Amino acid sequence: MAPGSEIGPSTPVVVGGTALEQNHTQAAMLDYLTSLAENWGRNTTAFYNMVQVDEAFSANEAVQIHVADGTVNSLSDALNQLGLSGNPQTTLGESIYEQLLSALSNATLDGILFLIGVIAIVIDIFYPTILLTILGIIAIAAGLVGAEIIGASLLGIVILVVAAALIIVELKLGHGFALIGGVILGAFGIYYLSFGLQYSPSPITQVVEIELSLLVVFGVIVGLYIRWIIGPLRRRRKLTGAESMIGKKGVAITDLKPKGEVRVVGEIWRAESLSGDIAKGDQVIVKTLNGLVIIVQKDQDQTEIP
Repeated sequence: MAPGSEIGPSTPVVVGGTALEQNHTQAAMLDYLTSLAENWGRNTTAFYNMVQVDEAFSANEAVQIHVADGTVNSLSDALNQLGLSGNPQTTLGESIYEQLLSALSNATLDGILFLIGVIAIVIDIFYPTILLTILGIIAIAAGLVGAEIIGASLLGIVILVVAAALIIVELKLGHGFALIGGVILGAFGIYYLSFGLQYSPSPITQVVEIELSLLVVFGVIVGLYIRWIIGPLRRRRKLTGAESMIGKKGVAITDLKPKGEVRVVGEIWRAESLSGDIAKGDQVIVKTLNGLVIIVQKDQDQTEIP
């Protein structure tokens, strides 16, 4: 045994079982450990107490009562004492692929990857770079693979999908609140991902609660960024871009039969009439755009252009 370690309590606990089931299980463990002690010439009384009264022994105590043979500081020391240091040794370790699967076998990480991936794609649509979209797709795929590995709760997956839809709606609304609501809902989905899974101990720990809280804070920050930065920029583009021409009044500077030229907001545009021929000098209203050609109709009021 290693210095500072302990050995002892071996009483089995039947969770939710009857007293009879507890007695049967405890008796079986008692016979098993005392039989092992007899077979290896150990202190059977000590092993009896481990099962019956949960008695524990320090490393030094275990050596003194002949539960352990001695203490060592490392594996190499143990091999030397046992006369096995000259034997060939094989070191086993996880490959990168196995380490990746191990990391993805975490419901909280899977849910966070899924939500972060959706948010990344939404942000990339606001600011097209393609890079965030690629990273977002990878994150979503990794989250789904992890959910498949652990057999995640269907309820948790459904909540996450609804949360993702709410985040995507932000593309239409642009006020940030849909994204914030989606992230908050997604945090609940992540919480439910591990429900019904055979974990020991419970995967819902204080650390997980802190992670989900940080995720919500991140969602609030991104939502406010969309509301205060991206939203105004989008509205400004609409006010200053070609779309801002729609609804404006202009004057035909050539006859439109049905095509010609008009002046709108001080600029000359190629135009096409929706209301038949329009004479030079008549006022028109811009209805829509077709590439670099504005589609107009005659202004029936012919009021003075402001």
